[in-house]
This record gives sequence, structure tokens and C-alpha cells, in this order.
Amino acid sequence: TYQSLHSPFLSYESPLERVSEPIRIMSTVQIKPGRTVFAAAAALAARLAGSNLVLVRPSAPLVDPARSIMELLEAAQVPVAADLGCAGPRTARQLINAGAQQVVVSHEALLHPSLVREVTSAVGSEASIFRIACQATAPGQVEVLNGVDQASGIECRQWLDEIQEMGARTVILRPSTTLPSEGLLSLVRESDLDIYLERPGWNLRLADALGAAGIVTEGALGCREQLEEEGLLAVQTNG
Repeated sequence: TYQSLHSPFLSYESPLERVSEPIRIMSTVQIKPGRTVFAAAAALAARLAGSNLVLVRPSAPLVDPARSIMELLEAAQVPVAADLGCAGPRTARQLINAGAQQVVVSHEALLHPSLVREVTSAVGSEASIFRIACQATAPGQVEVLNGVDQASGIECRQWLDEIQEMGARTVILRPSTTLPSEGLLSLVRESDLDIYLERPGWNLRLADALGAAGIVTEGALGCREQLEEEGLLAVQTNG
């Protein structure tokens, strides 16, 4: 049982209420061991800047990821997705029980494809996000990258279809800087998955043109930049 902490911040909203809202912008926040309060401040800032979902990522290995999520949410109650590594359904349930709205599975699923079905069965497709890195390996060919950013030999379209069949609903797609946006056009548009694009310099307008559900950006500043480009900042901050 996790012990409650005294919050140094005002609560913004409780992710435990599972309030449904369209997710257009995900913002990343780094969490360091023993420095949860700083991650909480960054998460709250990102949320107030207009982020629909905060992706919590470790800057160093965490001894107890579930406790880290619990402590972050005690300090700043914002909707978070735990992108802290997911070894299986037990880890996924622990992170959800700690208060995360969603759990992110990365290259672990590439090594063990059955993990997709196991995690989505354990916490639900709506609470599972699958992060996929990819790059162009030949004209018209996009391959998934493995955990050390090397081409896996698995075609990205094929992998998207496979994980969808196993229960996936939401994907964060991280194209390499050498992959032109037009190389993703048919890949994204023809998929029934909710795909969010993560690449520096890309914006919501480009995501819309490619048929993506939204974009992943870095922290509060990245979120503000996205909304300023869209002319939506006044609505987000004053509404």
C-alpha cells in the first residue's frame, strides 16, 4: 500500500475520474529517481499549457515505477500515461492501479509479440499505448526499429496490422529524421489505429494532413508552441 504524500501543488484534476476528452497533444515529462516533485511541477505546467495527456518518461532507471507515478499524482493530479517500461500485464496493472490513465509499451512488444494481447487484456485497449520507432530502409519501405534503433526487418505496416489484431488501439509512431512525411501518408491514413506522431519540428497541421490523431511534443513549452501555431493558445489558457 502506498502512503499518501502532502501535496505542494493544487490539484488540477484527478486522473482516477477517467474524464473522457479528445487527445490531440501529448506532452513528455522526464522523471528522475528521488525528484518526483519536479516531474509533478513539469506535468502540471504541461497540462495547464494545453496538453491532453502527459507522458511520463524516466531520465534514469526507477526502482519502483508504480510508486513514482503515485507520488507524482499526489503532487499534481493530471492525466498521465506511464512510459516507464512495461515487462508484462502485472507491471501494466500496477501502473494503472497507481493512477496512470494509460500504460506505454515500447520495443518489449517487438521482442515478445504476445505482450500486446496480454497487456490489452489486463488493462484494456483504451488504457494501452504502443510506441513504435521506424525508418525508411528502401523506396516505399518503412521498417520498425528495435530497442537499439536498428532496422528489425519487420515492415511497419505489417506490424501495425498485427498489433491491432491483438487488441492495440493507440500508437505513438516515432519516425526517424531521414523519413520524409510523405513516406508515412499511406501508412497512417490506411490504418484504423489512433496514431500520434512524435518527431521534433512536426506539428498538428502536419499530423492532420497525414491523417494522424495528434502529436507528441516536449513539455509545456512544446505544447504552447503547437497551440500558438494553431492559433488556439488563448482558448486553451483562458477557457
